[in-house]
Amino acid sequence: MRAMVIYDSLYGNTARIAQAIGEVISAEVRPITEAETIPADLDLLVIGGPTQGHGVDQPLKEYLARLPDEIVDGVSVAVFDTRLRWPALLSGSAAKGLAKLLEAKGAQIITEPASFFVDGKEGPLSSGELERSASWARQLNAILAVKA
Repeated sequence: MRAMVIYDSLYGNTARIAQAIGEVISAEVRPITEAETIPADLDLLVIGGPTQGHGVDQPLKEYLARLPDEIVDGVSVAVFDTRLRWPALLSGSAAKGLAKLLEAKGAQIITEPASFFVDGKEGPLSSGELERSASWARQLNAILAVKA
C-alpha cells in the first residue's frame, strides 16, 4: 500500500499527530509547504490541519485550491484535525471542512473525520491523543484491507 500524510501545523501539535499516523500506515509524511503534488498511484491520502476560526486554516485551504481536481479523483482519503476539546458546535472542525473540500474534488472519504484534542490554543496535545491517533491509523489500515 502506498500512502501519504499531508498536514499543516501552527504550533507542532498537528505535525506530531501526522507523524504518529504516518508511522502506523508506513506513509510518507509532509507538511503542505513540502508537498507540491500528490502522487498519482496512492492507495491512501491522509490530510490534516489545525482548526482555526471554526474550520480549515487559510494555508491549507489555499493548498487544496491549488491542487487539480483530478489528482484526488477516486483516491481513498481520510482527514483529521487538532482542536480544543469543546463540542464541535463551539470549536468547529477543520476535519469536517477538509472532507467537504476534498469530496468536491472527487476524493472518496473512507471514514468519519477525526479530531485530536489540545489543551489550550497552542497545545500541548491532550494526554493520550498520540495513542488515539495511532489507533485511528490502524483502523485506516483495516478499512483499506477490506477494500482490497
